[in-house]
Amino acid sequence: MNKRCKFWYLSVMNPTEGVAPDLTDQFMINQKYPFPRSREGALRKKQLVCSDSGGYQILKCLQNGGRVWVSPHLRPRKTKSHLILNPRDICLEYARTHTTVGFLLDYPTDEYDTKEDYIWKRDQSIKVRDMMLPLAEKICPNVELAIALQPRYGVIKDVEDYFPRIRHPRVRTYGFPIRGGGPQEIAYALSYLNSQGVRKVHLLGSSTAPHVMVLGQAAGMRMFKRITFDSTTYLQHFRAGLYKFGNKSFLDYHTMASRPRRDGELCKFRNSARLKPLLDYNDGKWETVLGEYDPPEEATVKDWIGFYNIQVIHQFAERMARYARKGILYDHVEGCWLDLEAKTKVLCALDMLHLAVEQGHDSVKEYYRRTTPPEVSTDD
Repeated sequence: MNKRCKFWYLSVMNPTEGVAPDLTDQFMINQKYPFPRSREGALRKKQLVCSDSGGYQILKCLQNGGRVWVSPHLRPRKTKSHLILNPRDICLEYARTHTTVGFLLDYPTDEYDTKEDYIWKRDQSIKVRDMMLPLAEKICPNVELAIALQPRYGVIKDVEDYFPRIRHPRVRTYGFPIRGGGPQEIAYALSYLNSQGVRKVHLLGSSTAPHVMVLGQAAGMRMFKRITFDSTTYLQHFRAGLYKFGNKSFLDYHTMASRPRRDGELCKFRNSARLKPLLDYNDGKWETVLGEYDPPEEATVKDWIGFYNIQVIHQFAERMARYARKGILYDHVEGCWLDLEAKTKVLCALDMLHLAVEQGHDSVKEYYRRTTPPEVSTDD
């Protein structure tokens, strides 16, 4: 644990988002934003390309009452009533896009799943794992494989049941979502995975400031070799500012909150509008965030605002990890802009990580039991 933990934000990349695909060194690809064959060469040069397997499609199909088939012998197909996924095609896509880390296919849990639903989805995920592993070994042997743990909504302790059943010696990275939970649930999952000797973890689908603070503490304490997290936050704010709400355009450097613009007329800026005057007028950080990339003065909103937001999240994460290494993250959280409830949750989560390192996961379990409302921590 002597080396510094790699701590990276993986923006879920849309290949059409201006300069972002070319300048971002670590990002995630999912089924919604596939990379065209004309962009394959650029992907070779990236530091880390993480690919999602498409489990979200399974979740949506089941939510809509559809049926799901996963088979290496069927042609992939999606209709209103059913979904067919071929793990062979997923492996071929990983090879085509020069994926660094690729998730095995899984069955995500839903907010309304019963314990029986959870068990069925867990067992289906294990079957799909066994189907996909030999295909990956033949088709994309250089891809580092990952598994997404899928606890029930609001029951993070399910990771202690899910992980030992689905873990595999060929898999080095384990991810988990935070559905119905928050900072303390992230700390609980990190504590457990650390106790099991996992060295690479990924938080699925979140880049909120409280969550990144907890991940930054784990990175600063070198609990893992690599910590990554993904979201489309940079993209949502970009689109909201341009096309829909008008009061959100870029992320604040200090808080990662969306920045409302003061001038109503500026809320209607065009894609071709210059980004620098917009940031200067609204307390943005043109030089701090983009300086090392030397953007032209005439850089447009369309081409650069998405990448600006990505860099804001990257730099926020780096600051949190640096504060943790210096031992001042706790003080930073106490004095920051978060409301009292959010601060309390983050501070409890930081305490849990210290307990994990100093006393082990059993102490974390007891702390979590004492400090978490029963409706969140229940096993039922």
